[in-house]
Amino acid sequence: MIITVPPRSLKSICASVCLPAFILGHDPARRIICVSYSEGLARKHANDCRALMRSNLYRAVFPTTRISPAKDTETEVMTTARGSRLATSVGGT
Repeated sequence: MIITVPPRSLKSICASVCLPAFILGHDPARRIICVSYSEGLARKHANDCRALMRSNLYRAVFPTTRISPAKDTETEVMTTARGSRLATSVGGT
């Protein structure tokens, strides 16, 4: 996906935090990879996505999607349906 909007327009939040959570909410078996330009940013987006998926609102909207305790690391989250979100980087600037 390529999103072409000006800087500071919530591209990263939409594409790397909310969209993966939304997709996993609808299909907890999906496997998603989110790539950022730096490791730190990839970890931040992963943590933000994890926090969203643990929120009460998310659980109310997507009651069947849960984070599995079997794989819940800073860069990878697996759902109880064996779907996942993996965060990685291209090596930095």
